[in-house]
Amino acid sequence: MNLIKGSLRFLAILVFVLIFHVFSFSQILRKQVLIKGMKNVKANCFFQDKQGYLWTGTSKGLIQHYSTGTTSFTTENGLVSEEISALSQGADGTIWIGHNNGKISILDSSGIKAFEHNAKLSDNPITAILHKNAKTYITTYGSGVFILNNNTLNLLNEDEGLGDNYVYSVASDNSSRVFFGCDAGITIYDENKADAPSFNYLSMRTGLPDNIVREMVYFKDQLWIGMQDSGFCKYSLIDQKFVRSSTSLNWNFGPVTSLKIDYKENLWIGTQTGNLLCFSGSDFQHEIIKSILPMQGLFPKNILCLFEDAEKNFWIGTESYLIHYKKSRFEFIATDEIKENVFAIYQDKKGRHWVGSDSGFSMYHYDKTGKLQKKKYFSDAGKIQIVSIVEENENILWLGTYGKGIIRLNVLNGTSDFYTVKEGLANDNVISLVKDNAGTLWAGTLGGGISEIKQVDTKLVFTTYNTENGLNSNYIYQLFIDASNQIWIASDGGGLCFKKTGQKIESLLFKELKNATVYSVTEDKEKNIWFSTDDGVYKYDKSKLELFDINNGLREKTPVILTCNLRGNIVTVHNSGIDVLDKTEVSYYNLFENEQDIEFEPNINSFYTDKEGNIWIGTNSGIVKFRSVTTQVDLLAPRIHLINIKVNLKEHLIKQNTELDHNNNNLIFTFQGLWFSSPEKIKYRYKLEGFENDWSFETETPHASYPNLPPGKYTFKVQATSENYIWSDELNYSFTILPPFWKTWWFISALIIAIISAVMTFIQYRERKLVQEKRLLEDKVEERTSEITKQKKIIEIKNSDITSSIAYAKRIQQAMLVNEGMIKNYIPESFVLFKPKDIVSGDFYWFSCIENEAEESDRTILLAAADCTGHGVPGAFMSMIGINKLNEVVKEVTDPGRILEKLNVSIKSSLQKSGNQVSASDGMDIAICSLNVKKRELFYSGANRPLWVIRKNENKLQGTDEEFEFIEYKADKVAIGGYTDNSQKFVTQSIELKKGDGVYLFSDGFADQFGGDSSKKLMTKNFRKFLFTIQHKSLKEQSEELSEFFEIWKGENEQIDDVLVIGFRA
Repeated sequence: MNLIKGSLRFLAILVFVLIFHVFSFSQILRKQVLIKGMKNVKANCFFQDKQGYLWTGTSKGLIQHYSTGTTSFTTENGLVSEEISALSQGADGTIWIGHNNGKISILDSSGIKAFEHNAKLSDNPITAILHKNAKTYITTYGSGVFILNNNTLNLLNEDEGLGDNYVYSVASDNSSRVFFGCDAGITIYDENKADAPSFNYLSMRTGLPDNIVREMVYFKDQLWIGMQDSGFCKYSLIDQKFVRSSTSLNWNFGPVTSLKIDYKENLWIGTQTGNLLCFSGSDFQHEIIKSILPMQGLFPKNILCLFEDAEKNFWIGTESYLIHYKKSRFEFIATDEIKENVFAIYQDKKGRHWVGSDSGFSMYHYDKTGKLQKKKYFSDAGKIQIVSIVEENENILWLGTYGKGIIRLNVLNGTSDFYTVKEGLANDNVISLVKDNAGTLWAGTLGGGISEIKQVDTKLVFTTYNTENGLNSNYIYQLFIDASNQIWIASDGGGLCFKKTGQKIESLLFKELKNATVYSVTEDKEKNIWFSTDDGVYKYDKSKLELFDINNGLREKTPVILTCNLRGNIVTVHNSGIDVLDKTEVSYYNLFENEQDIEFEPNINSFYTDKEGNIWIGTNSGIVKFRSVTTQVDLLAPRIHLINIKVNLKEHLIKQNTELDHNNNNLIFTFQGLWFSSPEKIKYRYKLEGFENDWSFETETPHASYPNLPPGKYTFKVQATSENYIWSDELNYSFTILPPFWKTWWFISALIIAIISAVMTFIQYRERKLVQEKRLLEDKVEERTSEITKQKKIIEIKNSDITSSIAYAKRIQQAMLVNEGMIKNYIPESFVLFKPKDIVSGDFYWFSCIENEAEESDRTILLAAADCTGHGVPGAFMSMIGINKLNEVVKEVTDPGRILEKLNVSIKSSLQKSGNQVSASDGMDIAICSLNVKKRELFYSGANRPLWVIRKNENKLQGTDEEFEFIEYKADKVAIGGYTDNSQKFVTQSIELKKGDGVYLFSDGFADQFGGDSSKKLMTKNFRKFLFTIQHKSLKEQSEELSEFFEIWKGENEQIDDVLVIGFRA
């Protein structure tokens, strides 16, 4: 008895904690049918292999669980029996499967087969299989324990020292001890004693409450023991003492069938009567999950096994199905009492929960025995709607209502006092209640502003603040007290106001907040103020505003609730769920999206944060509990496996560093992520190093295809992630696609050697032949050399004669051309730029002066610029004909048009004397003008060649773009000679020159020249532009500038035509 009392003092109060804490159940508790189409399939045992796959041993065979489904194995697949009673995995990865008929099946890479040994096993059910220190312990119900050591099978039974042959369970510590639970208590077997294995026993004689031990768990030098009739207890292997709880002393939950300690060090107990209990920490309270399971249609008659997987999900095996309890950030609470709108929720300093809903106002708490108690207040609950709560002390609560003012509630005796506008309250709709550091109560109302409530002596004194004394709106949504005891006031249409102790109400004077509606206010650890508006969430750092909205992470820009979690992150609550704004990483988490299929509409101000950092939120359909702080469980990532490779659409053995032929280059990889928490949320990314550098886009498809890969070394990498966006370790698979033999180094080397040998052999052969041929050639060369020498001399003589003839033709042509000096005698301001392409030219200029016999100073000057067909010798002959004919024609007429008409007839007549038909190209283009210098009269006519006049524009300033005026006189569009009819008329145009006018005649050679950076034609427009730039210069300087410009433009290009430009100034 003293031992029990001491144990109770050590444990304090042993509590059963409902899985979902307090008074909730969660929609993340899901029932799973083991085999489709089959009812009442028992989930006898459960385990997770080293690769992460889950396995269930059932009454109908073995089931392998993976994220997208299951695979069943039966006797058709090699099982000895379909009734499975035990599962384990050896150090080599082999899965051991114990059956109810005493047999064992083995599952390895080759498949499933029966375990065979010379020493046969018994026919009694196998209850457990343990692998420890290279030994395998096989416990049975009736035959004791079989120990397999170095392929030797020994039997440990009552005769060998085992307490009883009916063994239910086995456990082991971190050393060499193995514990067997049986009908006679616990046998402690130490295999490493010097002489022989030793035995120690725990039974009712040594303090064990019940000799029938159904289940055991070893944890931190303690052995937790589940029994047939006496519940459970704990045995300290150091103190060698038993510890029991008050619940275990009054056990009425049936035989214990399974025990499990989870990652939080909670002890889970499943019983034969279908009860599931959880004992948590050192401060235990209790409730039975069976009272909650029927709400989801779960009525387990017997809990057969419990298991926690690597993701910290909990699995509960029953006689008919499997229950999956998923760890989640969210728990949805909705009992019969809390199933509608929850307008206010609050936890006081004693840990009691206060809830104001459509059903009234209630308090929930656990009594000293650990039983959940509920107390309802106000008999006319339907008429009183509690929307805000604040605690004065552990016995007094202040309650804000819709339409009833505020209530001061004595929670001990249930008495209450109502305060309304009659007592001085600003308005009877009190949506927000806060208490400042001085104990002053502040009430925010809908329509009346805020009330400051102080107790003076025994009376309450109300002071109202509204639009008449500082507020911008009387409709208040929330009051918030910051770390400096400053009150922040969120209002409808009035922006954000604040009041420091003893000072007037002030407003945040930002243009963004003018007439803005503010819904909620909070403060972070850096004392920045955060508040939500219709535009988004603002951060105020006492100097400026920073906006967070849907453009930088938030799903909704108008959260109803803002609060700061224990780590200083801002939690926003809105109709789409909950977002957490992590300031340290400037990242956002959509934690509620698609998490549960529930309607979620949070109520304003209906929330609080408990000591563990959980945020409790009142909604339109119950309470949501949100774990806002990230834990190690949230940082887990899925496992990833490569399950299939296809090469050219045929399955290929998965083997690292595989070498494939060059034509086996179409690969499809199939992979699988293991994530049992939310298998539908698994996503993948992959890349093929050696082929691509970047990861693929995230995808839900577990396949990757790479067709027509070139030869090379590759490593396929794939990762998986889940709703937490934590990526798994890379799964790597390396392989090589070999080049075809003709691209291999040895083939190329051999080919090079062969080619070199062949070339050398050919060279040697050719050298011999060349020596022979050389002798023959030398003779022929001597013979031919003398002949060539003779021919060379003949060619040189002929070439010299031709060159001399052309040079002579040049002298004749130059002799026929008027000397430029003569032209300057008559027109001082003039120039002739003449650049033949070859020795002789097809372009020519012509000059003639006709004296007026009556007056010597009144003379007519004729000037022409002609471009004959072709250039070089042919053009030169045509030019000489043209000069000769002009000299003849001008004796008869001086009008430029008439000159061209006669020239046309004369040229054609001369060409036809040869008896050959005149070609269209036999002729010339010409521009001719007659100038009366004294009168400044100019008459012009042209055959395909224009005349330009550049005149100074007197109305424009010097240096501007329009300083000079350009006038073009166009020619008749026919040539002289060729097919031009003898009756062709040429128009004579009369031009009245002004002093300083520049007149230009030219052939097409200048504008057609290729050159410049892009080797393009100069073009007429660019020729004209250049003339504009040199108008300020003398005609001599213009000639030099034109010549220099032409040479620079031509550069290294060949001159393509003869060039002729004549210019003079009136």
